Amino acid sequence: MKDSINLNLDKCYLSIDGDNIGSEIEKLLIESRIDELKKFSSTIEQIIQEVSKLLTEHGLELIFSAGDNVLCFGIINSELIYMLCRKISNRRVTFSVGIGKTLCDTYIALKYSKSCGKNRLTVVYNSKIVFSEKIDSIAGDN
Repeated sequence: MKDSINLNLDKCYLSIDGDNIGSEIEKLLIESRIDELKKFSSTIEQIIQEVSKLLTEHGLELIFSAGDNVLCFGIINSELIYMLCRKISNRRVTFSVGIGKTLCDTYIALKYSKSCGKNRLTVVYNSKIVFSEKIDSIAGDN
């Protein structure tokens, strides 16, 4: 799938948000599964740290990285999208990604990814969806 991605986006925002993370935490809390909760929290923290490192190493400005969320700004190309999807695919938890020229477009893209079943990357430009694909498909896992 890597070769079929043809996106080179000049100075865009990229937002990542974990899928169903809050629900999983709530379930573990209600069931008093403290050890699993610690492990789950550590897993999310590790993934977010890895993703943040990947994005900053490719020149993106990290705006925030907290909990199960990342927001950054910079030049986003097909190779970076592929590497990002490889980093977050095929895990116990999934993530949705939104990319846009403005924060509003980025928010719309992220919400669209979530509303289409999550574990998806969507690009919105001038309030129009220009790309939307399952992350595992982009990463070549399916």
